[in-house]
Amino acid sequence: GFVESPKDLVRLDRVEGISDEAKMRAAPPIVTVTIKMKTVVHPKTHKNEIVSLCALCHKRVLLDSSTEGGGKYMSQLSLIRPLGLAAEQDGSTLESFPRDLDETMKREMPTLRRMPNERALLSRFLTQMGVWDPD
Repeated sequence: GFVESPKDLVRLDRVEGISDEAKMRAAPPIVTVTIKMKTVVHPKTHKNEIVSLCALCHKRVLLDSSTEGGGKYMSQLSLIRPLGLAAEQDGSTLESFPRDLDETMKREMPTLRRMPNERALLSRFLTQMGVWDPD
């Protein structure tokens, strides 16, 4: 129910009639996401624009003890978009990436995804955040 005053709260380990096992329950694991964004200032509008975004999700972070290392419960999202005014003027946004980027991505960075613009990058990121559902 409703607590009238903070002074009415009692720690669980001081409540009588509850088994020791129930008092010592571990906190449930939580889902965390770490986000890294790279921004640049647009030369015409003088506003910051996101050009790359990386996010790492860990689906089982323990609060009461050390969290298991390794990638068993981890997944990542890495997105980039083209940089430069030439892409905006002629509408060919994907051509402003380096020519050998696709080969390098397949060989060295299989999780990296190209997005045509900032809106698509943010849309993909927010969709993934909904799937991960971090605490």
